[in-house]
Amino acid sequence: MKPSTLSKVVLACLALGAWMAGAAPAPSAARSAIEKSLPYLEREGVDWLAGRVPIQHGRGCVSCHHVGFAVWGHREAARAGIATPSERIADLERRAMAFVVAPAEGQPVVAGQLVLARSGSASPEALLSRLTEKQQDDGSWRAGGQFPTQLRPIAESDAVATMWTILAQASIESPDADTAAARERAVAWLGKSSRGETTEWLLLHMLVTQALRDSSAAEKDAQELLERQNDDGGWAWSARRASDALSTGQVLYALGRMPDSSARRDRVDRAVAWLVAAQRADGSWEVPSRLTSAEPSAGKDRVYTYWGTAWASIGLSRTLQ
Repeated sequence: MKPSTLSKVVLACLALGAWMAGAAPAPSAARSAIEKSLPYLEREGVDWLAGRVPIQHGRGCVSCHHVGFAVWGHREAARAGIATPSERIADLERRAMAFVVAPAEGQPVVAGQLVLARSGSASPEALLSRLTEKQQDDGSWRAGGQFPTQLRPIAESDAVATMWTILAQASIESPDADTAAARERAVAWLGKSSRGETTEWLLLHMLVTQALRDSSAAEKDAQELLERQNDDGGWAWSARRASDALSTGQVLYALGRMPDSSARRDRVDRAVAWLVAAQRADGSWEVPSRLTSAEPSAGKDRVYTYWGTAWASIGLSRTLQ
């Protein structure tokens, strides 16, 4: 075993041992896990855009689970002070944005998450315009790609797509009139929609209500989110299911965006330790599609493992001390 590999195994064991002993994992363990994930995220993201992954049959694209998340994972790592291949990721970001705004392309969630992932030098205007064009007459955005096949009602997937888009719009300090009007319609639609069951719906509702300055509603969501944490430290797709890296990473990202996150540090530390211990040798986190998809398959296992790895890396970066 190479010394570098041995050291990473030791860090993972130490992190798991620290969690079992009730102590916080060392920041170096989380940092090492993030660094280890980045080459995997870049490689798979580039291959997906080029159509080199076998299940694509040669058609490259920017999907709800690839490419944009290669960018987002690296942007969050850089925000946390971790060195990244900035020029290559900037090129990938430019190509992803160009794809999403092209005619007949670009799902709403993909465009919205690219807005959230953008670098300081990237202009989001074309993406925001694309989002306005895709908005439904009732004010919502329809879920596309893998979202309608996940383990939840279609209406909940639409609500998730809408909330991701609202968050993207809320990240703009001075939106144009069309974006502001679209956001108002979306918030009105969301207020009439049904409450969801998945962890993703709950954490998004928390972030949206916080963005709308309804702190009491956001705190209520936060408490319910913390109560859903499993005994092993992770979070699951929905209550009473097994922990997975996708859901755990999403929760860490959401908690990291909330004010007074230090008050929840013990819960975060348990999740970080679980993720560090679960990371695989190639930098990924295994997320079988059966945990989150109503139509699991071997091909989707690769998709969800990438998606889960991206979220795990993003969550670790967002909560890195």
